[in-house]
Amino acid sequence: MITHFLVGIIIQKYLFGILPFPFDIILIIILAFLSHVLVDSLARMVYHPPEPQRGDKIWLWFNVSMYIAGFIVLFLFWDPYWLVMILAELFDIWDWWILRQIQRRIKKDFKWEKYSLHAISNKVKNKLFMWLPDLTYNHKGIIVEVFIVISLFIIILYL
Repeated sequence: MITHFLVGIIIQKYLFGILPFPFDIILIIILAFLSHVLVDSLARMVYHPPEPQRGDKIWLWFNVSMYIAGFIVLFLFWDPYWLVMILAELFDIWDWWILRQIQRRIKKDFKWEKYSLHAISNKVKNKLFMWLPDLTYNHKGIIVEVFIVISLFIIILYL
């Protein structure tokens, strides 16, 4: 969540105003939405198991830390970046908060994967980013993600 938010903020901060209105807003909306594909593709390099690792204290600590950091970013940057943060996170909102909940609570035989936006990310990742090291289940990937998050913060605050 935090990485998607930060990339969305960077898109708006550095691209707003480069084209005449309303084309700058249209560009930002499109890029914020599509940034999810890039960020998810690069997630191969970070510790990001697709299923919960509840018995792993490192996984628990790291996920709680990232969620807290994500909500801090959401709170601190909501105004004026609320739209790009939502758009950058829209894949997860749609797939995890809407489609999966329909399957869990309303219709057990619902095939959410058919309507999943992450299918797009997975195709891009599998075609263009398979050369990246796969640290999905490796705790060393935490170092990579912390480096990425800190780098994005530096770009937002100092560049």
